[in-house]
Amino acid sequence: MKMIEEYVNKVYQHVKGDEKEVQELKEEMKTHLIEAVHELRLEGKTEEEAFQIAIDRFGGESELRSVVSELFKIQKVFAARVLYAGIAILLLSAGVFGYFLPIGNERVEERSTISYQIADMVEADREVSDETKSKVDSLLIAAPYIKHVNVYLNGDMEDPVYEMDKGNNQTFPIVYSDYGSGSGNSFVKMTILDYRVIGILALFFGVTCFTVLFIIWLIINLYHRKKSY
Repeated sequence: MKMIEEYVNKVYQHVKGDEKEVQELKEEMKTHLIEAVHELRLEGKTEEEAFQIAIDRFGGESELRSVVSELFKIQKVFAARVLYAGIAILLLSAGVFGYFLPIGNERVEERSTISYQIADMVEADREVSDETKSKVDSLLIAAPYIKHVNVYLNGDMEDPVYEMDKGNNQTFPIVYSDYGSGSGNSFVKMTILDYRVIGILALFFGVTCFTVLFIIWLIINLYHRKKSY
């Protein structure tokens, strides 16, 4: 029907998008309008009346034009925002990784120094007097990232001569690491909050999110590109 053809063309007149996809949507709208007009004609309506009623049911020309234009705009904006979000998350995670990695390396070196200091103290005072315990306590309090310490003598790894637990319940055990070092007959085992692991996890999270969002963006673009062929 010529009226329907003209009406659909007006609705899509200023729509910017993939030509093939626009044409498919136009054909779909024509089909629905033709069916609606046909049903109304069977009810006794004239062609003009049937056409107008069918148009009204669709919401009117201006409203439809606005909806169709907005739909194509939303598709483009969504695809772009998906990609931008992925890039932003990746950059943020890389920044977190770059921030925590050197701190983690510094803490590991510091932990090693503290371990050997404690080992030397215990080696020099095998009875681990209150004075020695106080000195060890001071070292550990100054290093809040150290969460748990056990000190052993003479290879006895069952009964520590010194122990400190800072109440770490390790809610996220993956971010904690265990280290051991000794001096002579003493051995120090530590559990520390590993900043390097936090950085690596942040980077892994960022790469994963970027990959997922990039795949979504790629699928959307491939879909529209496929429609254009």
